[in-house]
Amino acid sequence: MNKSNFILLLVAIFSFISCEYDPSGNNFVELTPPDDYLPIEISLNDVNPIDTIYVYRDTQFSIKINSPKDFRQAVILLDGQEYNYMWNNHLNFMIRLEQISEGVHKLTVNAIFASGTGSLAEMMGLEGYMGELSWNIRVIHNPQDHFEVGYRINEDGFLEIYWKNTVPENIIEKYTIHSGLTQNTDITINDATQKSFIDYGYVCGYAFYEVRTYLKDGYSFLQRLSLDTPTPAIYFEDLGLDNLRIYWDKPFANGRFTLISDNATIASEINDTTITIPQIFGKNRQFSLEIRPQKAEYDNYHNKFSAWDWFCQGISLGLPNWELYAYNQIDNIIYTRKYNSLVAFDATTLQEINTVSIMGNTWGFAYGGKIASAPHNSTVAAMTGEETWIFSDSRFINPIKISPLPGNIHTRLSALTSDDRFFVVQGGGSNICTIFNALTGEKIVEFLFRYPTIYDIPDLVTVSEDGQFFCASSEKGIEVFEINGTATNLLYTDTRQYKGASFVPSQPDKLLLRVGSDIEIRQIPGFNLIQTLDVSANGAMLCNIDPASMSLLYYQNDSLKVCKVNNLTETIFKIRSDETTCKMFNNKLLTYGNGGISFNISPYLNH
Repeated sequence: MNKSNFILLLVAIFSFISCEYDPSGNNFVELTPPDDYLPIEISLNDVNPIDTIYVYRDTQFSIKINSPKDFRQAVILLDGQEYNYMWNNHLNFMIRLEQISEGVHKLTVNAIFASGTGSLAEMMGLEGYMGELSWNIRVIHNPQDHFEVGYRINEDGFLEIYWKNTVPENIIEKYTIHSGLTQNTDITINDATQKSFIDYGYVCGYAFYEVRTYLKDGYSFLQRLSLDTPTPAIYFEDLGLDNLRIYWDKPFANGRFTLISDNATIASEINDTTITIPQIFGKNRQFSLEIRPQKAEYDNYHNKFSAWDWFCQGISLGLPNWELYAYNQIDNIIYTRKYNSLVAFDATTLQEINTVSIMGNTWGFAYGGKIASAPHNSTVAAMTGEETWIFSDSRFINPIKISPLPGNIHTRLSALTSDDRFFVVQGGGSNICTIFNALTGEKIVEFLFRYPTIYDIPDLVTVSEDGQFFCASSEKGIEVFEINGTATNLLYTDTRQYKGASFVPSQPDKLLLRVGSDIEIRQIPGFNLIQTLDVSANGAMLCNIDPASMSLLYYQNDSLKVCKVNNLTETIFKIRSDETTCKMFNNKLLTYGNGGISFNISPYLNH
């Protein structure tokens, strides 16, 4: 250390040294003996001897000695060894760190003064005053190496940066803390006893700190600290049909959180790490979590973090949009499309069984319109952008090709019947039904109907599984035909507003209709009313009838509902959803978009 600026007046007690003599004769003069004690002042850098002098760099020392008697000499001792000499009452000298070991040392000033009597003994150096004064010196090599900086979470949950110094508090002027990622300005602490700093701007992730100690003589040293803690991850807990729990890791320090899903804020600036929200089937929901420090006044560009993940109620089949489905009850297979490939899934396990690429010129199956499966055997038909391929089973070999017979998303009807015929009604306002031989691909007949629909979804054109009855409904009316070979016979027509039609699987004489404010089931050929369900209050959209469970799936208000075909009034299953275009096969809900999300309703039935 350099000179400190305070002065101590020291009263030192010195012993008197003399020789004995017996004066006699005229040559000797009787003198007054000197005082036993002599007050003097010895100053070493103006430091009180009871204080420890800290040396952490090459330091100049200044010794000043004042006394009423003449100063003769002084010896400076370091740990009892001669270190320097004084021949006058002021001396400046340097202690260099490389010349002295680290630790506590004793510096002693041993001084001699004249007695002032003028005696022969004084002249001969046998009379005078002598005394000494000592200071403790603590030598610290590289104090920054002894400056320890650490971090911890305090009892309130915030990050605390703390430090320990070997230099004493009384020589420390201040501390500064620099943290470019969590603080907008440097922090200055003028209280040397305060040895920690609460960083309210840290929540998680990477941060670095420079903590600098300034001593009162202007010397300073620093230590650097960095930490990198994980950004919280998002997790999901399925709480059943109605609720989803979203939770995330607690960050290293206190934070506040905003949860967003599909551009909608679910929770804003909460401190909790969990939230329960309503489930919704049919969506791959992306959840984004924004993480910031708990105290908003410490927000900046660097301490904002985010985490995100996806959740869907059910499982995703990993299909592209938009999915097509057909179900073969004989083989318990769900057929669908994956780009240019026809894919067969086990309808129970949803494991892929087989796939075949159907390339076109130039459109192919990726632009195809429909898939159909026969009710009585394993036959499956796939309509590409140019032609139709008919396979005998899921082995996908030796297809029959009907070309040109394209299909697209607007194709109204693609159906295989138990009499080995293939019914097709194209889109674009077509009012023609064409029937093909499913075994040979030959065209059998085509006929006209009056009411083409303008809608692609839901199904408004349908044929019974046995191929005996055909129905074309629209917003302007309905026609029901009986088909006998190549002849058609109009059985029924009216001009009510229809919003969907489908023959009941395995019951070819029953026709499900969405008309006016009702869902109806009619007996064919008489078109007699069997059942009705009033949906005038909330409306309804037909999805399909599951051939495996003989259950009707329909959309109403904000939910998908399931009821038995033979009892439309009793809802046996309900799930919140926005998907109006779902299908259900083997009690598996299947979405038209979003990668083909499937949900098994079987565990929830009869509850």
